[in-house]
Amino acid sequence: MKNSNLRWSFSFSNEGAILSSFEKILKKVITKQNKRYFSKQFIQDLLTAFTEGVANAIRHAHELEKHGKIECTLCVDAQGVEMTIEDHGPGFNLTRVPLPKFRTYAESGRGVFMMRQLMDTVSYQRGSKKNKLILKRSFVNAGSGDVDLLYEISDAILQSPNPEHAYDIILEKMVGVFGVEKASILRYDPELKKLKVVASRGLKKNVKELTLIRPGEGISGYVFQHAKPCLIEDMEKNQSGWRKKKKYKSRSFISAPLVCFPMIRQETLGVINMTDRINGKPFTKKDLRLLTTIANQATAYLHICQFHSKAKKAEVLNRELEIARKIQQSYLPSKPPQVSGFELAGWCDMAQSVGGDYYDFLPAEDGSLYVVVADVSGHDVAAALTMANLRSNLKAHLTNNADPGVVLELLNKSLFDDLVRHDQFISIVLAKFSQNRDEVFIANAGHPYPFLLREGKSVSVFPNLASQSVLGTIQNEKYKMLPFKLSSGDTLVFFTDGILEMMGQKGSRLGRMGWTQLLENHASKSLASMIAALQEDLTSFRGPMAPHDDVTAAFVRLQ
Repeated sequence: MKNSNLRWSFSFSNEGAILSSFEKILKKVITKQNKRYFSKQFIQDLLTAFTEGVANAIRHAHELEKHGKIECTLCVDAQGVEMTIEDHGPGFNLTRVPLPKFRTYAESGRGVFMMRQLMDTVSYQRGSKKNKLILKRSFVNAGSGDVDLLYEISDAILQSPNPEHAYDIILEKMVGVFGVEKASILRYDPELKKLKVVASRGLKKNVKELTLIRPGEGISGYVFQHAKPCLIEDMEKNQSGWRKKKKYKSRSFISAPLVCFPMIRQETLGVINMTDRINGKPFTKKDLRLLTTIANQATAYLHICQFHSKAKKAEVLNRELEIARKIQQSYLPSKPPQVSGFELAGWCDMAQSVGGDYYDFLPAEDGSLYVVVADVSGHDVAAALTMANLRSNLKAHLTNNADPGVVLELLNKSLFDDLVRHDQFISIVLAKFSQNRDEVFIANAGHPYPFLLREGKSVSVFPNLASQSVLGTIQNEKYKMLPFKLSSGDTLVFFTDGILEMMGQKGSRLGRMGWTQLLENHASKSLASMIAALQEDLTSFRGPMAPHDDVTAAFVRLQ
């Protein structure tokens, strides 16, 4: 390219038009002189990195919301492409952006990770009035055949339906380029703590299956441990003590590490080896440089491909969790039943999409009312399934038994084997309010005591309320039912330990005293106003901290 510096300034005011508009601008800067550098994959890399950068300005700097547009610049010169995206937000420290949590599929850091993998340099300049995200990608200064190979491999990896097949794709391409009879890719297995063959050409099946190499052992182990490529032009003359193996015909050998995150935090995933060149010539330093370049490029795309695959699975999982959440929410009262003599209310906030808390109001045919609040150990799908099982068993036992203590005994027996098998337990309090509305009978299996609000102000715990073992620990446990007298205007508050264990912004636990104080502050209010005030107080107490446990409360006020 001769003196072909191009600069294009543009802006976006519509998020939906970003990709198509940027594609049009790219076409304008591609000239006859630089066209050979803009391969299909090179353009795709620019588009992906640019859209991630713009998305960052929209999500975190709220650029469209606050300023109505996003200002950008595209520069092309003899060395490569530079893209600049401006924002007016508070800015961020690029060096402190964490790597994405691949196991949890969290979105934090994902955009920066993608940009760093696709661009040569990613920088962020904070200014007094505006900030600039600068993305640079250099043109590949290699022979046209080498450039084509890089992008052929990248295209093949990204189009592969199965990320694991990518190893075969990489090897197939490279065997053809280097003209070798034998080649292999070894990936580190963290469980075995050894390198094992995941793709090979020219190796016998038993050799492939039996090859397990410790880091530091032999050429492959050395290259993996030190993340440095290795060229041996003549195995018989090398000074490292390595010897040619009988299964190889050639005395020349090259090996390169599969390195990921080269610009963030180097991580070696494995190695790629080649030997037995068909033309019998030894490998050269140029071969080693090409092998290393291709290995790094292929590994980056392989990792991105796997990351996208996991992200797609996470999206499916999130949709399934949302369905599970809706199903679980349907088990909870959408609105309390209308029962003569009572005012009923409650809420349940899950720490995650699904959880193990449960509450319900269950009117009986004889005019009495059952109230249940339970907490299954765990905050995951398993806890939600156990909660659903508890609910169905409870309703079945309530049709035949009036005594809450007997109901808890039957629940413990019917659920015991499943709870033990899955290493779970359930704390539960079950109360029965009499037909005359003047007495309540309570049985408790390891659950926090309900609180009693009397005369619209004082809070007390039921005296001598025996809390026995949680369900799932003692198979033949006997649960007692204790009676308590009630008066008009009394309010009973049932809750799970997620309230008592709630952590505040200053690192303190709410505890029984804190919960008691909140209840007393709002005891004189109507039940609806009281609950709204309590939820607001709990949110304020917790602040921005994510809840670590489900939070559930049920209220019964005698009219």
